Amino acid sequence: MTAADGSRTVSRKIRAAGVPGVLAAPAGIDHEAPLLVLWHGFGPPPEAEGLSERLPLHGLEAYRVYLDLPLFGGRRPEGGPREMGERQAEDYLGRLLWPVVEQATGELPSVIESLREQLDAGFGRGLGVFGHSAGGLVALHVLAEGDLPVRAAATVGAPASAETPLAEIEDLVGEPYDWTPEAREQARRLDIPDRAEEIAAGQPRPDVLFLHGEDDDRVPPSEAEVLERALRRAYREEPGGGGAGEVRKELLAGQGHSIGPERPGESGPAGALEDRLLDWYRQRLVGDG
Repeated sequence: MTAADGSRTVSRKIRAAGVPGVLAAPAGIDHEAPLLVLWHGFGPPPEAEGLSERLPLHGLEAYRVYLDLPLFGGRRPEGGPREMGERQAEDYLGRLLWPVVEQATGELPSVIESLREQLDAGFGRGLGVFGHSAGGLVALHVLAEGDLPVRAAATVGAPASAETPLAEIEDLVGEPYDWTPEAREQARRLDIPDRAEEIAAGQPRPDVLFLHGEDDDRVPPSEAEVLERALRRAYREEPGGGGAGEVRKELLAGQGHSIGPERPGESGPAGALEDRLLDWYRQRLVGDG
């Protein structure tokens, strides 16, 4: 595949530590080039291949691996849509959101190690993460867990916590969510503003960009402001991180919650979003901005 600037990208489906996804990189890339890990949300697009098509990030001098979230894409449960609907109806947090985020976060070190072996690559110039919607919660949870040296992160349409998607589910089913002690602990782990100091303690302290569509009718754009404010406060109050760190929030005109069209045949280019992400990762991850 050839990008608009004439560079050629090598893209192929892969499995890393059992996790299916899509690997893309410029032809002839340096084996020490950085690695960018990208997660889709619950849709659209609801799988790695769709995200790789809508955000190919051509011209970025980095390995890009788009991973299927647990229960999605090539990891769909045997029960298919029926089982996913049951999970959502029975316990959205405990049977869907939390298991997805926890598993995707926990398997990432093994995925990276598998990619090192498959590609004979060191990724010595750094690690970046990206996530859309629920995938954004995965990316931010990775930062909060603090076990990986993430240099640059970006999210699009990410909720600040589990509260926002749960409120939407409550509206759909017409019943309040059953807040068990286990559910409250899961929600606490997904409360990113509450975990901002853990992110600020990262080594290195990551640069983080919160992007949000002005027309997002699923996750309010105000969530990006909540995330930015909490992380900025933590970065000021926790000066002992590995780097200065930078936090930004930007709203995208004309962008809804989905990346690209929601239904076949619709138009919905993600050009402005992709341009902004390219600029961010070139400056903060690749270092050629």
